[in-house]
Amino acid sequence: MNAVREIDAGYSMSQSNNIDDAVVGDAVLSSKSPIHWIEWQADRAAPRISMPKLTTEKKITELYANQRKLNPKLSSAEMTANVIGELADFFGVSKQSARLRMTELGYEEASGVLNYANGRYVENHSFAPGTLGKEMKL
Repeated sequence: MNAVREIDAGYSMSQSNNIDDAVVGDAVLSSKSPIHWIEWQADRAAPRISMPKLTTEKKITELYANQRKLNPKLSSAEMTANVIGELADFFGVSKQSARLRMTELGYEEASGVLNYANGRYVENHSFAPGTLGKEMKL
């Protein structure tokens, strides 16, 4: 799983407008073995197969509406974390797969929740839509 994160980070860096970041990203990507690439592809394909775009977008809309109705005082980040959890349960996938799929479908707010670093989850956070920009999208 660590190789998958490294490839994701390398890919993001390689797409950067900053030439230094792009060069480092390309170096990270070129150093990965075929097994790492196979694992990365499998990790990226599974959420797309398990969670088809139209069905998933419809379910996300429904879950956000339910969350707003049931928990109107929740922060955006906490509401998104709840949506991810319910989405994962609905499709029978991991929360990380649901989070990744939401991000791929353009729900930038999913990038700020359920992040894991240094052996623990980072506090959920949110930001204004469009803040991440092209370089940060998965």
